Amino acid sequence: MSNGIFRAYDVRGNVPDELDDEKAHNIARAFTQWLRNKTGKKQLTVVLGRDNRLTSPLLFDAVLHGFLEEGVHVIDVGLCSSPHFYFSVLHLQADGGIHVTASHIPPPTNGLKFAGPAASPISPQQNEDGTSIQDFFEKLPKLQNNTLGSVESKDTMDAYIARHFEIFPIDKELLKQKKIKAVIDTGNGVSVLSMQSLVLQLPITVIPLYWELDGTFPHHVPNPMLPEATKDLQQKIVEERADLGVALDSDGDRIVFIDEKGNRIMSDLTTTLIAQEILNHHQGETILYDLRATHSLPETILATNGKPSVSRVGHTFIKEQMRKEHAFFASEVAGHLYFREIGYYEAPLLAFMYLLSLLSSTSKTLSQLIETIHTYSKTEEINIEITNKEGALKKIETRYSDAKTISHLDGITIEYTDWWVNIRPSNNEDVLRINLEANTEKLRDIKLQEILLLLKS
Repeated sequence: MSNGIFRAYDVRGNVPDELDDEKAHNIARAFTQWLRNKTGKKQLTVVLGRDNRLTSPLLFDAVLHGFLEEGVHVIDVGLCSSPHFYFSVLHLQADGGIHVTASHIPPPTNGLKFAGPAASPISPQQNEDGTSIQDFFEKLPKLQNNTLGSVESKDTMDAYIARHFEIFPIDKELLKQKKIKAVIDTGNGVSVLSMQSLVLQLPITVIPLYWELDGTFPHHVPNPMLPEATKDLQQKIVEERADLGVALDSDGDRIVFIDEKGNRIMSDLTTTLIAQEILNHHQGETILYDLRATHSLPETILATNGKPSVSRVGHTFIKEQMRKEHAFFASEVAGHLYFREIGYYEAPLLAFMYLLSLLSSTSKTLSQLIETIHTYSKTEEINIEITNKEGALKKIETRYSDAKTISHLDGITIEYTDWWVNIRPSNNEDVLRINLEANTEKLRDIKLQEILLLLKS
């Protein structure tokens, strides 16, 4: 059985027990057939890239041979971050592509991310037209094509970095005068390649942390959303008296910022700062955010003459909604930051440039800028094990039926005038994920305990 490796956003499993070279080979073939069905094109060109996990070369080769057996022309962009991969699909005008990565999940897990035409998001499980790569995989016919495809290698790094400066021509002279110092932790992941290329063109002082490529990720888990993953970075910022810190996950599509005091900044607060900066130059634009974000974000967007829009959680949903609403900028609480101008996908390097620009044009420190945002008392995301997820959500809706609003956009969101909560089920586990915010810390704690007791009863 292979169903467990097909998820809402990607294919993922332990190598080789759940995901091996044979499955990767056949998934590439299934993706090709799905893409032909979607595009109506017999002759396809796809982009293939990978991260630096120890098992990525094995899966990369398997995917490559699956494509070649289907007669596809493959453009090999080699080691690259996920945002760099998406850029390559768009820049090279390919029909789609596969990136071999498990994102922020540590080994022995590995996986495959998919992109369609114009780097559009593709779900292996279900897409808007009702078709899925998983369906093609489970009904995969014997190979009928007798013509092998072809492969060529292309280096798109220079074009990728140049695109950032075209989109956002940051004032380098002002940046130079400010003498900004940044500690940047790429966690031994492939994101170092694009980050290094970017900062070589910026007049700032960079202190690198864990820039050596090592697919075992020996220093910390490759997920900066976890507090233990940024401890070394936080300490280094204070030691070096740096202005800010930057942490990227192993495939470079998540970014977390640390202030000059060594404090982690929640992603929705980073989004609030960036949204302010964007709307100062592009008034009236739509800013998209996932429903877990602090209410400070839509309030700030409205106050800065922007249009707030809420989305369900998940990069495929956010990217689709961005395109529909032509949103300028979008974010997920999990550290994904998306920009329309680069192609509606994650652009952590662009987010970094916006923050550098903001710091260079003010006398305030990063912590002082955060303090200008009106904040509420918000929990981190809390996961609890629940077997009957549907029953638990009905229990919540019944208990809080007098709420100001009740939404089912993603799980259930209950909103009162002084607090709100979103509870949504995991796609693959017997787990409910809770995000709660209140006007005061006391009310937050009371409501959280109330809900936990209700769910466990």
